[in-house]
Amino acid sequence: METVCLVGRPWPGPGLALAIEQEQALAAGPTSLPQNVEELKACVSSFLLSHGMVGGIVLVVLLVGVLVLSQAQNIEASFRLWRQFLDHLFGHPRKPQEPQPPPLEPLRPINVTIQHPPAPPVPQPASVATSALTNLPPARSGFVARTSELDRLATDLAPAGARVVLHGLPGVGKTTLALHYANTARAAYPGGVWWLDASEGFEPMALRAVSELEARLSGLGPADGLSLEARLRRCFQSWPGGEEEPILLIADNLPPSGEGMAMERRLTTGLPRRFRFVLTQRALPLQSTAEMKVPVLASADALELLKIRSGERGRRRIEQELEQARRLVEAVDGLPLALVLLGARLKRVPTLSTGDLLEDLAQAQLEAAAFSNDHAELLMEPGMVATMLTSWHTVTPKAQELARLLSLTLPAPIPWELIERCVPSGPPATPQPVNRYWEDALAELVGANLLDALDADRPLYALHPLVRQFFSLQRRGWDAESHWRRELGAAAQALATGCQGVNLPRSVDYWRQATHADPADAAAACGLGYGLIPLGDSEGARQAFEQSRSNAEAADDPRGVAVAWLGFGDVLVSQ
Repeated sequence: METVCLVGRPWPGPGLALAIEQEQALAAGPTSLPQNVEELKACVSSFLLSHGMVGGIVLVVLLVGVLVLSQAQNIEASFRLWRQFLDHLFGHPRKPQEPQPPPLEPLRPINVTIQHPPAPPVPQPASVATSALTNLPPARSGFVARTSELDRLATDLAPAGARVVLHGLPGVGKTTLALHYANTARAAYPGGVWWLDASEGFEPMALRAVSELEARLSGLGPADGLSLEARLRRCFQSWPGGEEEPILLIADNLPPSGEGMAMERRLTTGLPRRFRFVLTQRALPLQSTAEMKVPVLASADALELLKIRSGERGRRRIEQELEQARRLVEAVDGLPLALVLLGARLKRVPTLSTGDLLEDLAQAQLEAAAFSNDHAELLMEPGMVATMLTSWHTVTPKAQELARLLSLTLPAPIPWELIERCVPSGPPATPQPVNRYWEDALAELVGANLLDALDADRPLYALHPLVRQFFSLQRRGWDAESHWRRELGAAAQALATGCQGVNLPRSVDYWRQATHADPADAAAACGLGYGLIPLGDSEGARQAFEQSRSNAEAADDPRGVAVAWLGFGDVLVSQ
């Protein structure tokens, strides 16, 4: 059989007819893109027949551009169609493509939490314990020396369940030492540090601690039927952390003798041994608890404290008259409180020299002796009394009046919103607003260091126990005392009523202030009783209603007596 070869353009077969039809359709109007291999072959064949080799080159360039500019899925589809077309033209069939999965939907963001191994703990500096449960006030400025006392505290408090009592002369700095130790040694107590003010007695101290701890501790459950003491013990026993995390509790200003021992027993009984205790009180306790007598400052340390408290200009005057300054330190026996008051005078009066201050102190010695004889209950050293008297004489009569008013409050921190509501009879002598009546007097007492401004979320002020006692003695023969007691009681009742549904513990503090300022007020005692019932202090509520009933009977007020008896019934129901 003979084979005949025809030289020329190969017969395209049925593909040419399809290409001609596609070309005619394109000429007639817009059409859609090829949807499969056969349509693509027809389009390309038609284009090549019409444009020859040049058309082929142009077609390749266009395809490359389309592939570059298209998305990834379109690029893959174009390559797939192009490979199928070439296989068909050159007769090299390839392995059929495996079925492709349908195109994926656009990715949507998914939030994934990846748990990594816990990072090693970052060492905290000695003054920082961020995760521990604490209510510790900030350290006071001007702390000097006491290195041996701080070292001994650290040693004595190391054993589990340790207790140390700080005692010493009034004004020697027991509270300041305890506060400074607690702030600097917080890293040694990863379980936490808690400050308790025992100056008003156990119930007020426990009530404040319970109110705050129950709000901050989780999982305690209801406290129905528990006494205040039991609730406090439950809070301490539910303290977070393990046995290897020590906790420091500081009870400041415990009363002396038997009452202080009873408070200590109620506070420490039944607690885990991870708790350590620092207690401050004037007199040495009668039990076998470890004790530390806080001494007066040495001469050099006392002089340094005087310089710190005198400001920059006062320091320069002290350094110019070092001998007089040393004599001044000796005259007050190195008591820190006396040095703080003397330093305030040097700071407030730029022209006052240490020699002048020493002379003023010497002149006050005779008055101080007479004052101490008239007030045998005043447990102060002679130099301390003389310092108090010189500071008292340097403030204005209005500041002295404010000082007497402040002495009518409870020993706890004094909220300024209570004092600014108290005004004298009639309009004030100056045109300033009523709520600024005491503004200048307040600045005087703070500047003289007779009143401490506390760092808190609201304006609070504190009187040192010795200063409070001195102010109270200055009330002897004060004609305006009855007026100011009524003013203070009315202001406290108004504040107690205003925050009763918002902050019940604060409301109880104001009711307590009202009954303290005006003990004969039956309504104030009744309000205190009804404030204590929901807080679980049934015994305190009973005593308040008893006081209310007694006051109402003395005032011949049958309605008040009936209300007090209703209060007794509500106490029984609560129990």
